[in-house]
Amino acid sequence: MYRGTAPTGANDVQLGIADNIAVGQYVTAADHALYRFDADTAEPSASHCAADCATKWPPLIVRRDQAVYTAEIDPSLGGFVERADGACQVTIAGWPVYHLATDRRAGDLLGQGVGGVWHAVTPTGGEAGVN
Repeated sequence: MYRGTAPTGANDVQLGIADNIAVGQYVTAADHALYRFDADTAEPSASHCAADCATKWPPLIVRRDQAVYTAEIDPSLGGFVERADGACQVTIAGWPVYHLATDRRAGDLLGQGVGGVWHAVTPTGGEAGVN
């Protein structure tokens, strides 16, 4: 993960931070919320969302020719985990991160608290909205 803004015209991933009155700060990619899953692990990083789960909660994947940039998150907290299918999933503080397929607009947080196990991820890898 690199500090700064992705170069103009690059097909890289840009992470940002959004703020919501109910949950506080959370991480975004392409202005959409990123989530963490309580069934995953951070040490070691491991994703336990596959098949139907990964259809509803698409993992944030980067290809080998892409880089991840952030102007607001400590780059040392960024990382990657190899999924069972060989894809490279972005992690924050070891936690694999996901989108929610039904979050359509910037600012949507429809996945927050789903099943008590899905939470918007904070810039330090924590669960947004949990004190």
